[in-house]
Amino acid sequence: MRRLSLAGYLFVFLWSVWFFAIQGFLVNGGLGLWVPDLGLVLLLGLDARLRSDEMRRVALLVALARSTFSADSAAAIITGYLGVVGVTSALRKGLEIDGFLLRSLVAAFFSATLSAWWMVCHQIGLETPVTIAPELLGPAALSTAACALIVGPALVRLPGFSSIRGRRR
Repeated sequence: MRRLSLAGYLFVFLWSVWFFAIQGFLVNGGLGLWVPDLGLVLLLGLDARLRSDEMRRVALLVALARSTFSADSAAAIITGYLGVVGVTSALRKGLEIDGFLLRSLVAAFFSATLSAWWMVCHQIGLETPVTIAPELLGPAALSTAACALIVGPALVRLPGFSSIRGRRR
């Protein structure tokens, strides 16, 4: 079984930086709450091709890329993405989450969960009462699910990921 090369890890970080820059552009461009979490889509797209130890490294790189563009705590971002990898590793033991519909549902669930997690961490950091507004979670979850459905399978074909094409764990 071939592994993700060192250059592949570099490309994970570079693609993540581009995706989060695009995300920031879309937020400022008027889409607001409807902007998908492109880093999560990349993470779920690569998850079917990589082992769990590789996915932890990929999650760390995606989280570091996101933390360069986010006002959220780097620790909250890292724990959020590592939590996604941990849960998907457990899910993979019983389900094939790389199917179109299931991948979209998983992306929507994790998008809402991560958004709620980052809201809670932000409010704790500000020492304000912790409240989660569900109406703020839905639009990003729906757009992330649509993005995972449409774009998710193509992410493995991006430049830099040739060592993992055609391989599933």
